[in-house]
Amino acid sequence: MSYNLGFARTGGKAANRGSVFHEIMETANKKLMEGEVLSKEELEEITCETYKSMFDIDENKEEYETFKNNVWNYYFKYSLEREVLDAEFDFELYVDEKIMKNSKTDFILNGAIDLIYKDSNGEAFILDYKYAEFDPE
Repeated sequence: MSYNLGFARTGGKAANRGSVFHEIMETANKKLMEGEVLSKEELEEITCETYKSMFDIDENKEEYETFKNNVWNYYFKYSLEREVLDAEFDFELYVDEKIMKNSKTDFILNGAIDLIYKDSNGEAFILDYKYAEFDPE
């Protein structure tokens, strides 16, 4: 039996870029957990190798440059300001029908949390990466 809870899947190139971004950030976050800060050159190598696993850089030079710059900007602007507690943390959550509106049965929700981190004030957060432009519509 399956239930539609209103979750949506995206497809195509944007979803693939999102997968590449996730993989790069997983690698970068695991390094940060070990106390290792990546140099721009190391991050470029990881970005290039990961991107090439899904796209032809020669056919998408402009897209690749934009993607690479987005990765660098994110990493150097945000990642280094956080204490990484865990990355790609697998979870399974039992949800009782009594706490979920319009649900007529219990269910299990599972997946992976992209990043669990502490900010400079020591407050813990959960972050879910999305590689897409914001559209208020």
